[in-house]
Amino acid sequence: MRVPHTRHVLARVKYLPVAGYIGAILLANWLISTFPPIVVWPLPELRAPAGVLAAGFVFSFRNLTQETLGRRFSVLAILVGAGLSWLITANAQLGGPVGLAVASGAAFLLSELLDYAVYTPMRRRGWVRAMLASDLAGQIFDSLVFLLTAFGPGGLVFLAGQIVGKAWCTWVTVGAMVLARRLVPGWQPRYAAATETSMDSGGT
Repeated sequence: MRVPHTRHVLARVKYLPVAGYIGAILLANWLISTFPPIVVWPLPELRAPAGVLAAGFVFSFRNLTQETLGRRFSVLAILVGAGLSWLITANAQLGGPVGLAVASGAAFLLSELLDYAVYTPMRRRGWVRAMLASDLAGQIFDSLVFLLTAFGPGGLVFLAGQIVGKAWCTWVTVGAMVLARRLVPGWQPRYAAATETSMDSGGT
């Protein structure tokens, strides 16, 4: 059985991460504006806004978008995502100092830029390490900004649940990538990054 070359595999699926990225943004904002907080850990019981079920995947999909489509496209995706977060929740209010639209849009934009700032330099040390570190940094910052602005100081009761819930999403994504690496020998999600480096240095 012929094993597909890494470049060919990524070429076929390179738009899937950005589709997942946009989908996770839409789902997270819909969940939080539709359902009450949920339990993300039983003992001790930790709760988080329902959007956490999808919000954690946003960071991982952004990193994968950078891998498959490059740094410039991933920054554009961040701006589009922040706009979508604002539009979807334009009329919602959760009791915080600002509306859900502003809270969601601001938290998304700032945390995703932090995720980008951590992931990009760490990528040279390996994609798993970069994914885990950048996701954690972005998720903690996103949770703090969102909870304080959307719910007020009382929203911090959900902080631990937010971090745990989003961490589950990261581990699921990383696990799936490790599995893909085993199924496709030699697979490493770095084709776009290598190509972009070549372009930045004058290659074609």
